[in-house]
Amino acid sequence: MKKLSAIVAATAFLGLSSCASYGPEGIIYSGGTTGVSANNDVKAEKTGQACVISVLRLVSTGDGSIGAAKANGGITKVASVDYDAFNVLGIYGKYCTIVKGE
Repeated sequence: MKKLSAIVAATAFLGLSSCASYGPEGIIYSGGTTGVSANNDVKAEKTGQACVISVLRLVSTGDGSIGAAKANGGITKVASVDYDAFNVLGIYGKYCTIVKGE
């Protein structure tokens, strides 16, 4: 019984812990957008997005950097940077950086 309890506790700890978090994270579902920075001197005429996906919290791939989002939107001057997160049960997650600017 003690061995089973230890296995359950270790599994819960590993499944619910993470090294880094970008914002509030739900165990069953996470979804939302947070603002990171804004520059009111630059117009938000264009939008660029760059994403990273995660599968089973075991594998993640992609380039979610501000530089990639700027390149994808053809942006040279940044008006704002936002972050969008979506995750269901740790099975599938998509984390995007959204850059607006000129």
